[in-house]
Amino acid sequence: MYFTDLKITFLHNGKFVRLDSNLWVTWEENECVCVPKGFICDMASIPNWANWLIPKLGPWNIPAVVHDYLYSIHKTSRRRADEIFKLLLREEGVSWWRRNIMYLAVRFGGHYSF
Repeated sequence: MYFTDLKITFLHNGKFVRLDSNLWVTWEENECVCVPKGFICDMASIPNWANWLIPKLGPWNIPAVVHDYLYSIHKTSRRRADEIFKLLLREEGVSWWRRNIMYLAVRFGGHYSF
C-alpha cells in the first residue's frame, strides 16, 4: 500500500480538515484514488460519547479521508467504499476490534452521508 503524506489544516474549531496537498492512496492490485488538494471532510465521524473508545484522530486518518471522498464522488457503491475503508484500516494496523467497530458504524450509519 502506498500513499503520499496526509497534509491537513484544521477548520471550524477542529471539526473539519482541508487537504493541503493531493493524497494518493493505492490498495489491492491496481486500485487507487487521488483525494484532491482542497477537499474538506470531518475525518472519522466519531460521536463525542465514543471518543474514549475511538479518538477522532489516529491511524485511521487516511482511511477516513479516503472513505469520505469516495462517499462524496459516488463513483463506487456505498458498500465498496465501506469495504475499502475496512481494508485501509487493516493496512494501517488498526486493531481488529476497532477496525470492525468502525466498519460496522459506517455500514449502519453511513447511509445518512452517502
